[in-house]
Amino acid sequence: PNGGLIQPADEKYLEVVLLENKLTIYAYDIDVKPVATTSLKLEATTQLPRGKAEPLALTAKANHWEATFDPKGAHRYTLNLTISHDGHSHTNSFVLEPGAM
Repeated sequence: PNGGLIQPADEKYLEVVLLENKLTIYAYDIDVKPVATTSLKLEATTQLPRGKAEPLALTAKANHWEATFDPKGAHRYTLNLTISHDGHSHTNSFVLEPGAM
């Protein structure tokens, strides 16, 4: 819906939009309708190639989360998102290529 990468996550969908170092993450229900951030818990980590996973701070907005991440010149990195709702938890991994999006 916003031109990013989308993946199923349990009973939801997650979409990641990358613009330079700014990440915007959207959550959708099964009908791909936006879900309010207040109804979900989202945690994120980033991992550079051959590096350890590091926590990424997310800022919740009404219908999306925002974060910034400097890949330090890496051509790609992994963004791991763990979404929790209604007692369920699911983790998705997105491989992001800053120059390609």
